[in-house]
Amino acid sequence: MEKLLLQQTAKTPYICFDANNGTFEVAGKCIPEFAIEFFGPIKNWLDRFEQEDVSCPIVVNFKFDYYNTASSKCILDFFTKLKNVSQKVNVTINWYYKEDDDDMLESGRDWEELFRLPFNYIEEICT
Repeated sequence: MEKLLLQQTAKTPYICFDANNGTFEVAGKCIPEFAIEFFGPIKNWLDRFEQEDVSCPIVVNFKFDYYNTASSKCILDFFTKLKNVSQKVNVTINWYYKEDDDDMLESGRDWEELFRLPFNYIEEICT
C-alpha cells in the first residue's frame, strides 16, 4: 500500500502514514479552515488500509501542537478506524505533549478512555 504523505502548513499538520513499516505520524497544528476537506484523503487512505490484510503492529505518533473543535470529529473517525484495526494487530499510540501543556495531555487521556487503546504519554521538554 502506498504511503500517505501530506506536508505541514501553517494550519495543517504533517501526515505520514506508512503501512509497510506500521508507523503513522501526525505532527503540528491542526486548524484547517475546512476540516472535512483536509481530512478527506486521510479518511480515504484509512478506509483502504482498514480493508488490507494488516499483519505488522501499528505505532501512531501524535505530536499535535493544537487542534480545533472542527478537527476533533475527524480525529474521532481516525481513532475509530484504529480501534477497528486493533482487532487484527496491536495498535499503540504515542501521545506527545509539551511540558506544561495540561490541555493536550488531558486530551490524550480522553481519547484513551474513549477508545481503550494503549497510550504512551511522552512529555517534550521546552528549551
